[in-house]
This record gives sequence, C-alpha cells and structure tokens, in this order.
Amino acid sequence: MDGRGWVKGGRYEGMEDLPPVLTGSHFDTVPMGGKFDGLAGVMTALEVLTSMHEQGYKPKRPIEMIAFINEEASQFLGGH
Repeated sequence: MDGRGWVKGGRYEGMEDLPPVLTGSHFDTVPMGGKFDGLAGVMTALEVLTSMHEQGYKPKRPIEMIAFINEEASQFLGGH
C-alpha cells in the first residue's frame, strides 16, 4: 500500500516502453452506487490480467492493477 492508500496488484509488462494503463476500482461501496459499484471493478481487473497471462497475450502498453479505499474522499463525508 502506498501513501495514498492504493494497493497495487502488480504490473503486466507490455511490448513497448510506454506509460501504463491503470485498471481496478475502489474497495468500498457507496449507497445508490449500483450493483457494479466498488469491488466488482477490482475483481474484474484481476480476472482480465489473469486471463491475459494464461493466454500469453502481451499488450502494447503495460497494465497496472490498483485498488483503493474511500472512493468519495473524506471531505465529501462519504458517497451518496
């Protein structure tokens, strides 16, 4: 976990030395966020990177998976 509270799930190297694409989402779920709010994005990113690895797919850009807490930062007193 870094100073921002992000958890990095690893880096999937690309074919070229370009800035990475970030994928993932937030751990928390907010009221009225919908059925795909929060953890669904974290699990989807993990599944996509796992599938790419298993199939030997190598993207043009590197891909990094992240997950973080508190989608609606504390100055907003939580999400609605």
